[in-house]
Amino acid sequence: MSEIFNLCDILIYHRYWGNEMDNQTDMFSIINIKNESPDKDVPKGVKLKKREMWCPYCSKPVIFIKDKTHGVKRCPYCNISDKDYYVKVVNNNWL
Repeated sequence: MSEIFNLCDILIYHRYWGNEMDNQTDMFSIINIKNESPDKDVPKGVKLKKREMWCPYCSKPVIFIKDKTHGVKRCPYCNISDKDYYVKVVNNNWL
């Protein structure tokens, strides 16, 4: 009898909460990867921490990770290099 009761509870729970769970947003759907037009500058009010750079394609502050194969640093989300023109423009990193 307890197995039937648990199954009924699950069905009631799904019927009641099922629509709410379907309407939730997962974090992967809100991550912006590869803008069609990259940012030209860091948005006002954004303060970058030490070692952070603004990724113009993801539109967020990130710490670029070193790619040992190619000798450059890359964005961990969109994989763009720190040698990209727009990454340099936005971060004023020409050295």
